[in-house]
Amino acid sequence: MPEACCSLTRMARRQGVLLGTLLALGLIAAPAGAAETTVGCAGLQSALSGAKAGDRIVLDELCKGPFPYTLPSLPVTLAGTPGAGFDGGAGGQLEGSSASPTIEGLIFENATNSKIDSGGALTLNGVGSPATATLAGDSFINDHAPNSEGGGARINTSGAVVTVTGTTFSGDSAGKAGGGLAIYAGEVKLSADTFTGNAASGPSGGGGGLFVSALGAPISLSGSQFSGNSATDGGGGAVLENEALPPGFLITDNTFSHNSVADAAGVSKDSRGYLGGGLSLFEDSAEPTSAVQSGNVFDSNSVSFKATPVSAMGGGESVTHLALTSTADRFTNNTLQSPSAAKNEKSEHVWGWGAGLSVTECGDPSEASVTAPSVVSTLTDAVVAHNTLLSGPSAGGAGVYVGFVCATAYTALQVADSTITGNLISGTAGPVAGISGGPRDTLGLSNTILAGDSGPELGGFNALAGVTASYSDVCSGAAPFSGAGNICADPKLAATGSGDVHETAASPTLEAGSNALVPGGLTTDAYGGPRILGPLGCGASPAAVVDIGAAEYAYPVPPCAPPVGPAISGLKQSASKWREGRATAHLSARPKAHIKRPPVGTTFTFDLDRAAVVTLRFTRVVAGRRVHGRCVGQSRRNRHKKRCSRTITAGVLSLNAHAGTDKIRFYGVLSAHRRLRPGATYTMTATATASGLSGAARTLRFTIVR
Repeated sequence: MPEACCSLTRMARRQGVLLGTLLALGLIAAPAGAAETTVGCAGLQSALSGAKAGDRIVLDELCKGPFPYTLPSLPVTLAGTPGAGFDGGAGGQLEGSSASPTIEGLIFENATNSKIDSGGALTLNGVGSPATATLAGDSFINDHAPNSEGGGARINTSGAVVTVTGTTFSGDSAGKAGGGLAIYAGEVKLSADTFTGNAASGPSGGGGGLFVSALGAPISLSGSQFSGNSATDGGGGAVLENEALPPGFLITDNTFSHNSVADAAGVSKDSRGYLGGGLSLFEDSAEPTSAVQSGNVFDSNSVSFKATPVSAMGGGESVTHLALTSTADRFTNNTLQSPSAAKNEKSEHVWGWGAGLSVTECGDPSEASVTAPSVVSTLTDAVVAHNTLLSGPSAGGAGVYVGFVCATAYTALQVADSTITGNLISGTAGPVAGISGGPRDTLGLSNTILAGDSGPELGGFNALAGVTASYSDVCSGAAPFSGAGNICADPKLAATGSGDVHETAASPTLEAGSNALVPGGLTTDAYGGPRILGPLGCGASPAAVVDIGAAEYAYPVPPCAPPVGPAISGLKQSASKWREGRATAHLSARPKAHIKRPPVGTTFTFDLDRAAVVTLRFTRVVAGRRVHGRCVGQSRRNRHKKRCSRTITAGVLSLNAHAGTDKIRFYGVLSAHRRLRPGATYTMTATATASGLSGAARTLRFTIVR
């Protein structure tokens, strides 16, 4: 057995660790008052048959049969200790109907079920509303349903809520939809699941890892991984279909990588075409619903097929009949094969649209021509880079395609704070490499880079009359596209060949966007950094302006010198020996006339490099006595101790001074009730303070005579 298989099996048999985590976090819980029974394989069916509503049955072995075990028609929980579950079997391992089962921490491996409408290992049918069905911390490995949907598991309900969390599907296959898992339900919630190396084949082989069809409530998919899955007609990673009022889909923080739609033999019979190498979202009712998605990665997915009279859309993701609201999604290194020229010369035309992302709408053909869009979609903080369209005459949009399929449909796409770059046309020249649209569709660009693709950046949209752009890097020939703030320049990004669209210090898009056009509530860029950053200066930095593009440039911190306080220089006085006066100190620019006897007061003069508060501290030396190693004031008790000299503060004076030359006229008066004593020599220390910083002190000495 290959090491990858063995390692995966060992990982699956440790699902009890994940189950314990889910229980500890309160994501799953046993019903209040439920009875719990631990059994082995021999006693499992008896325990299930005798269970009461709310009971919890724990399996502690890996069972080899007899299969299938049957769940009771009432709500119970079947859980497993680490390593427990089911191995082998030719008719399915576990099945149930008309109940609300919870399946926790069990292994389902090496099962093959050839029955129609049955999952390879697990089949749950007819659960019904308002019941629920839950899979938590389970593993489905190398299970197969060659004549049905759901290679690992098939859940077919009539309005129930289905929850799947922390569950792994690997190496499973189905002859129809859902190579790993197929769900038909009212509402579906999937989180933290893993789909790896599953396959959906045959004429209806959609959803290599996952197929979901819901009715009436949203499909929620979050924190899950889809890698190396394949399908014959759509959704290499997953197909999600819904008929619900908006929002029909909530898609958050998932990764779709190296999934594929491949139909070399041309067996697919789906008239909608080949949709979504990584993910296909489809709304199948008269009125469109909406999809809200964020933080998803679509990387290195592909669509390839034998040309037939159908279309192919969305090498990374295909969105059909939906209003898409996408934030911080990344579409990189995906591939879409469009048909050959020879096939397109026939009457049955085949289209290849959107190697990174395809957003299409199909209205009711009986409707009159519309003047408002059937759906309005938005891309914000999107990265669409290094996707490849294998070119043909009807191909378009190596980065993004937005448009219609039916004649009366009309789609609008608003792209904000995004980057579409480095997308490639391989083969016949001519198709649009950036964003392509239908003749009646519209496109709006703001704060967006649409540059550096290998062919025309724009095409369609009523010969570009339906395109508006502002504060974007997009060209019309060699000049900026018409609109306020647009530029036409090489964006000089980090590494578009690997899908890295971070700006560099040389990017002309830095600080070139419009803050007013940033969508409300958008605080981060495509990589999770702050949405608006500006250059950092020494001292006050300029106001930050948003960059054009999906990534905000993080400016380096400059090597600034430590901040310093205001500097006093040129400190001097008009007289070093003077008589006291009566006036308080004040700023003065008047020179004092020369007199022979000691003047009354003095004038301190100094220069400041900025406005500051100047503090003058006056100290003098007085006699004292040394007591216990300290020089203290003399008293009757220590008058016989050794003499010493000590410095005392005689007073402090603070004034607001201006930048430049300042003069302070001083008469020895500190306040209305305090003055310096005459007959003594003082040291004045001047310190300037501004904005909490103090500069170097300056000193001078003077004597006040009687």
